[in-house]
Amino acid sequence: MFPPAVRRAFLLGLLAALVPARGPAAAVPWLPGPPLPGRDTRPSAGKLLVAARQLADPNFSETVVLLVKHGPRGTMGLVLNRPTRVPLARVLPKLPPARTKARTVFLGGPVARNSLFLLLRVHAPPGGADPVCPGVALGTRLAVLDAVPAAPFRIYAGCASWAPGQLLAEIRRGDWYLLPARAADVFDPAPEHLWPRLIQRATTTWVLSRPAGPRP
Repeated sequence: MFPPAVRRAFLLGLLAALVPARGPAAAVPWLPGPPLPGRDTRPSAGKLLVAARQLADPNFSETVVLLVKHGPRGTMGLVLNRPTRVPLARVLPKLPPARTKARTVFLGGPVARNSLFLLLRVHAPPGGADPVCPGVALGTRLAVLDAVPAAPFRIYAGCASWAPGQLLAEIRRGDWYLLPARAADVFDPAPEHLWPRLIQRATTTWVLSRPAGPRP
């Protein structure tokens, strides 16, 4: 169904996800600081990373990242709120026009930008897809789209990845907030509004959950 170049890009993406490094710095041991009181600091698949307001890295400033894999070898995520101007029909020309009309490819992160990643909105993941959070699955092969012809989906070019301990250090440094992922957030029809909405939710949740200090 898909041209060899597209299938190859997708497979390369899955292989790239197994390399938990964003660059040479990944060889440096990451020493996480102490947990932040009242803030979730435990990354896992199925959670959202919401960039803190002070995060200045242009790759991640004002981003929301869905964590899709987390384990001893590192962490992988997809940036949810950076759509490109590349028409989806150009990347997946074999799909029916109704499935690609007015859709674009998303920029999933700074790693493996020539590779493709697939998120599906489904109640039960079909064969060839792994569950990420309730209602969302990560496609492990593009042919999975044939099994769920009516399911909403998004295609991402590139991903974000962290070496073991690296993301935990960034979270404890205050670069990120963690929130449970919701399918409605992952497939928000207005991704440009996703970060402002979630940073407000994240900071409000953190303030309300902070331990009360000693009374004067």
